[in-house]
Amino acid sequence: MRIRLAFPLTVKDACSFTDALSVGYDLDTPITHISTDTRDLCSGDLFIALSGEHFDGREFTNAAHSVGAVVLTDKAEKKCLLVKSTALALLSLAREYKRLFPKLKHRIAITGSSGKTTTKNFLLKILGSAMPTHGTNENENNTVGAPLTVLAMPADTEALVIEAGMNSLGEISKISKCIEPTLSVITNIGSSHIGRLGSENMIVRAKSEIKDGMSGGVILTEHGEERLSHLENRKTVSLEYAEADYFLFPVSEGLSGSSLDFHLPSATVQNISVPFFGRQIIHSLAYALAAAAECGLGTDNLAKGASKIDGECLRYRILQIDDFIVFDDAYNASPEAVVAALAQLKTFKANPRGALLGDILELGSKTAEIHRELGAIAYRSGITHLYLFGVYSTFTAEGAIGAGMDVGSIFINNDTSRPELSAKQIYENHSTGEVILFKASHRTNLARVTEILRGQTHDG
Repeated sequence: MRIRLAFPLTVKDACSFTDALSVGYDLDTPITHISTDTRDLCSGDLFIALSGEHFDGREFTNAAHSVGAVVLTDKAEKKCLLVKSTALALLSLAREYKRLFPKLKHRIAITGSSGKTTTKNFLLKILGSAMPTHGTNENENNTVGAPLTVLAMPADTEALVIEAGMNSLGEISKISKCIEPTLSVITNIGSSHIGRLGSENMIVRAKSEIKDGMSGGVILTEHGEERLSHLENRKTVSLEYAEADYFLFPVSEGLSGSSLDFHLPSATVQNISVPFFGRQIIHSLAYALAAAAECGLGTDNLAKGASKIDGECLRYRILQIDDFIVFDDAYNASPEAVVAALAQLKTFKANPRGALLGDILELGSKTAEIHRELGAIAYRSGITHLYLFGVYSTFTAEGAIGAGMDVGSIFINNDTSRPELSAKQIYENHSTGEVILFKASHRTNLARVTEILRGQTHDG
């Protein structure tokens, strides 16, 4: 990735921002771009030689030198900016660089077990209707993507919206200390990453790291979430409890969209119309509206911003394929997100309903237990067909059967290398008009089944 800096730096600036030792460079050497990839390097670039599990940027420093780029590395060379850690240097560079932006007033960090990407997408639309806004692109929400997002800010940015993901303790803390949020959002505490962290208490601890870079400022959490009651300056958001600081009430929901009333502490925005439905996604809208209100948007601007939300903000698609419908929410999943999606599936009241559920990853010792629970919940949600994809499918099937589902209504594909088997199972066993939810962890790549189904339709 090669990023053009809105405010060019010098080697002296880079050393100051990252505590680097300059070896062989004139301190006045200009830096106009930041890059982590030598394939598109030019003279005037700062090449940051990041290293990871499957790559080592230090192997490409000769290529960087050959085009006249400045090299920042943690391995001493005859000419380099030498640091202890390139990963930490990138975070420090972004932290200090953002101070150069004269109009930057709002720095919002969003984390949570699920819903953070949709919340981020909604907030970018709402704030973007009122002020120059910049934020995380797609899913670049880790300790590399977050600082690179900062470095890519346009000069007139007034609001920065950063999604903070994690795989282990300490990662959200690093992102928070880089962003120094003026406002933070924790969408929820669920079971995502419980396999890595070991317990929900550790998940709470990890998500609470969002406060580490804050100096004052509000943290938005769900009303009634007592596990986050220790956070200072907390305000709450809810779809159910009017006593929350921010209360979004779904007046009506249907396949064409939803109408909502948003209650602020001292005002109400009525009849917000959005082109989507379902509790989980409306919950993300509640957080986005609350965050925008905390950034100073009034009722008129909140309504205007909400009207800008379109299908591009959503993770799901409704696809007509032959004589059935795919409710494609396959991008990613946590246990809580699966439950929410199954509840959303009930909106299709007039149709027979099915679900293609793939493996939920990173659940550790709770893998079998949680998949059995999801199988039972799937059956109780009213589905008539359960299609399963992945190595944990047997557990999900056991849960559904234990809850009372007929074995003949369950179709298992344990081989994730053969998505065509799941497509075939759906084609051969679905009911006319059936709406089938697709949901799984991202790494299962369940989208392959969707593409096969669409391709068969196109060819047929």
